[in-house]
Amino acid sequence: MGRNLYANAHPVALKEMARLTDELIQGNRVAKEQFLERLGTSDGVFAFANLANASLQTEYARAGTIWQKFAARSVVQDFRKINWVSLDYNFDNFKKADKGVARANGALPKVAEGEKYQAFSLSSDTQDFAVEKFGAQFGLTWEAFVNDPYNIVGRLPQIFRDAAADTLDANATRALFVAADSQPHLAAASADVSPTGVAVLADAKLSYHSLLAARAQLKNKKDAKGNAVTTGNLVLTVSPALVPIAQAILSQQTYSIRTGTATNFTDLTGAVALGDVELVENKYLSFYSGNDTTWILSPAGGNAGGPGPAVIQAFLAGEEEPEIRVSGLAGYTPNGQALPFTAGSFDTDTFDMRVRVVNGAGSVNPLPLILSDGTA
Repeated sequence: MGRNLYANAHPVALKEMARLTDELIQGNRVAKEQFLERLGTSDGVFAFANLANASLQTEYARAGTIWQKFAARSVVQDFRKINWVSLDYNFDNFKKADKGVARANGALPKVAEGEKYQAFSLSSDTQDFAVEKFGAQFGLTWEAFVNDPYNIVGRLPQIFRDAAADTLDANATRALFVAADSQPHLAAASADVSPTGVAVLADAKLSYHSLLAARAQLKNKKDAKGNAVTTGNLVLTVSPALVPIAQAILSQQTYSIRTGTATNFTDLTGAVALGDVELVENKYLSFYSGNDTTWILSPAGGNAGGPGPAVIQAFLAGEEEPEIRVSGLAGYTPNGQALPFTAGSFDTDTFDMRVRVVNGAGSVNPLPLILSDGTA
């Protein structure tokens, strides 16, 4: 749960404002007047702001975000650049054989009595990205609030929720696309090496044959030490335009391929090997790719091998959820009583509510990503 600046509101005021809000929703005019009157007290203002924040964070937790499908979560302490260091090692410094006996790649060298240990060869790769601040505000007039207070102010948490969730998805999608596009795209596969025996062009359109070829390419991808870059489930990220095609492909149970001529042919059938691939519809992919045909295959949840996650979604500690804040420039009554923000500002009878999201996304290990722009 993110920080709530209004969490210390008086418990009695919280209970009363919650009751008045419920009755106001049901059209109780007396409750409306009591609600407005309670906003004239400091306890009422803080209680209303607390309810608004709580509603936002509850709705935000229910929002249908997709970034968790292909990115890993991380929390940082400040706005400085995140220096993600991938520490790697290799065996380049080791002798190729022990006393004339060849040593398998990845195995430690034998150490004879009194012999000095051989040294690892270390390397590191640093990726930089940072969390940033995002947000917007609503400006409302006092007249609009008086005419229909709940339909205007009460719906803001849901609007803020949707905007915050979309911001996270957009940031993570940008990191996913940039990282995948920097890697070698889907490789061409001739018929003799294709998993289905059907040739696949580089950057092929999404089809059963191209997806199976991409899966095989990703599963066979190795790091510098010969270890698989991904071993778990995979995620297929597509734009809305490709969803029907992707659904049809992933719903298949068997496949059949006919080779030969019309009178002399052979049918090859087999089970579909795509049960470890999950479909993700991403409305932002076409924005970053510039077309509706791009598709990306990546490890589920961003999890990958030793070098680290493929994509990281970072949050600022204590600010993991959006925060609502209201303006407080209404002024005072002649007897010194502070007016609520909903009374309108001193100059223009307006007030503002705003939402803030602190977030950053970046790729630290683009190896387990396969992209095709679908233009072949």
